[in-house]
Amino acid sequence: MPVDQWEQLPKNLSSVQLAERQLLTAEIEVASKTNISARSTPNNLDSGSLAANQRMRYYQAQIAAKERE
Repeated sequence: MPVDQWEQLPKNLSSVQLAERQLLTAEIEVASKTNISARSTPNNLDSGSLAANQRMRYYQAQIAAKERE
């Protein structure tokens, strides 16, 4: 998703939607390989607040970020 479209998403999200947005942000940053904060972004998420399928993606993002260090 281009940055301009990302910025058009609603700002007031439910806790579930906010967790999904944060997880997607982490995944995008890790995948882009250009953002220095990509290594720390997955660590900024509270894995305990994620659903089971989100938790799996969270751990995948952490692994991918570590592999790119």
